Amino acid sequence: MGVAMGLWRVDGNNLTRVTPASVSREWQLDSAIESDPSILGDILLIKRQAKTSFGGRIDFLAMDGTATAIVVEDKRGMAHRDVIGQILGYATWAAQLSRAELSSIFAADHPDTTLAEAFYNKFHRLLPAEVGATPILTIVAASIDAETESILQLLRDHNLPINVFLFRRFDDLGTSYLGTWLVENDAQTTEIDSTARLTTRQGPSSSDKSASLKEITAMSAARDRIDQQIRSHVNELRADPHSARSWANIADAIGVPSAAVARQLYGSDLTRADDQVLSYWKAFVARFTWDFLPAGFLYALYEYWMSKEFPEDTPVLKEPFTRLLYAAATASGGWIHRRSRPGSLMDAVEPLTELVPHWTRNRSNAAMHGLRRLKSVRSSVDAAEASHR
Repeated sequence: MGVAMGLWRVDGNNLTRVTPASVSREWQLDSAIESDPSILGDILLIKRQAKTSFGGRIDFLAMDGTATAIVVEDKRGMAHRDVIGQILGYATWAAQLSRAELSSIFAADHPDTTLAEAFYNKFHRLLPAEVGATPILTIVAASIDAETESILQLLRDHNLPINVFLFRRFDDLGTSYLGTWLVENDAQTTEIDSTARLTTRQGPSSSDKSASLKEITAMSAARDRIDQQIRSHVNELRADPHSARSWANIADAIGVPSAAVARQLYGSDLTRADDQVLSYWKAFVARFTWDFLPAGFLYALYEYWMSKEFPEDTPVLKEPFTRLLYAAATASGGWIHRRSRPGSLMDAVEPLTELVPHWTRNRSNAAMHGLRRLKSVRSSVDAAEASHR
């Protein structure tokens, strides 16, 4: 890999070469990557220093736009052959991670959002139910010795997805610069496709046809709807094993047209779960005192309400609940879905928190997803309260 980066300062018609500097501590390189992961491409960071099941720690665990895990190992100096064994060991562990396990790892450092929400915000597509089966390996180093370069080429020849980013630091007039570049090779593609591949742990499908975001959204909604109905109907069948209506409803859900699924996302063609979420919103919308309602609080309150109003039903999962609620709240007017810093929007006492004592408010004022009340609605609420004093 006989490549190098140079940097020159332009002073009028004169060029002054900027002398490269070393990165004195590996954590400095880690912090640079964490502050702007785009220096390694279009990726979503899941965890810095992710602990594996065998006690090792991955510098970064990330994900790309195809929901494939990325294992990043960085070295502040030259990378030697031992980095190969190290990153392959990490990849063995990462290859076993399911979507649920990746979501749990992500949640440890991101209490106010989910991996599915972060994935959608980053890549504008839904997180698939199955993540990529083979992790992408990424080595970040100042340079790589000849022996390691030969081993890397051998691994690529056997179709192992492995990237190498080289970096160089420059210090000039009190300012530090960090440059990175991807070392290209013929055996791999360095661009992320604009559409998702329908590939799971069971291997690729017989067709390599790409799915559009609209089709993936429809399929995800259909899966959620089927899952909700099956859980509800299994409870019903336990009570009445001779019920035939439940199985007919399940068959109907499996055969639902894509257009109907898309409509279901936006609150029309209501199913039982849709109806319950809408009823929940109507029951509480006039009672909230906060002007910002965190997604976690809304879901905890929904679980409480379901236990009182529909104890025989299982609440929908947080992801489909959030999608249904945001659609219902936006359609009813007065609230919008935003990722915001609560600030003074949650200064008032919210009596409804007494119904969900297990929910803990995050008081760090970090940005979080939720519903925000429109100012015009707050003015109307204040005027109405004043008229009743």
